[in-house]
Amino acid sequence: MNPTGGQGGVVQDQPIVSDEISEIPQEKLKKSRRSKKPPRVPVSDRIIPSSGAGASASSTALEQGFSSPIPQHFAAANRLAWKLYHRGAVARKSCSDAQTRLGIEMEQKKSVESELQTYQRKSVEARERAIEESAKTSTLQRQLADEKTGIASRIRRATKAAMHTFATKFQGKIDRTKEKIKALGGNPKKKLVQLAQVEANIEFTKILREAPDSIDTEAAKAEAWLPNVAGCDVEFYSLFAGFDSDLVVSPISCDSSGTARDNVLLETLAADVGGRAFD
Repeated sequence: MNPTGGQGGVVQDQPIVSDEISEIPQEKLKKSRRSKKPPRVPVSDRIIPSSGAGASASSTALEQGFSSPIPQHFAAANRLAWKLYHRGAVARKSCSDAQTRLGIEMEQKKSVESELQTYQRKSVEARERAIEESAKTSTLQRQLADEKTGIASRIRRATKAAMHTFATKFQGKIDRTKEKIKALGGNPKKKLVQLAQVEANIEFTKILREAPDSIDTEAAKAEAWLPNVAGCDVEFYSLFAGFDSDLVVSPISCDSSGTARDNVLLETLAADVGGRAFD
């Protein structure tokens, strides 16, 4: 077999597509990308055979409906170009969708980061407020404890002052009562006894005028009544002495925290201590 086709045997030379046909211009490819259309492989009517026999074979092949493999290669190239274009379009669509999703995710990320920063800022502010409130609470607790201590101290002082004032006033009333009792045991008692004697003498005189003979009978009645009143004078003086001792009240002393306020009403002192007014 002669590869040059010059001697004997069947001619095996295949037609060669010229460089103008086999190469796809770059400008057309760029235009095809811009126009979103698949590139088409240009087919030239010129076929350059390697020899005269090859040219005749090529002519015969063209006359028989392009039964040679060259048009099939062009069709395969077109199909490949279509596939590549389709894949490129799909890839571009996927890339665009991915970029869109990435943009959305980035926006969501920014939003989440902004919310996180806001939450962190609020958390810091809340902690600061909690610290301030805790400090205020501690201060208020100390103030409350001091106030309770002050109130208890004031209550003790007011109670002592009230007791002293009450004792002073009560002691004054007792002293006045004792003076009245003493006065009652002096001239008033004597006058009362004398009044009883005068009334008894008047009554005795009336009896004598009505029935002089009954004086012995009246004397017997008086002697019989004497045991009923015997010792009443001792009992009377003992009662006076008991009153005098019972009305003695030991004075209530005030320390440095309490002061006697004799000219203050007991209701006012009770109000200082926290009690209600007397009826």
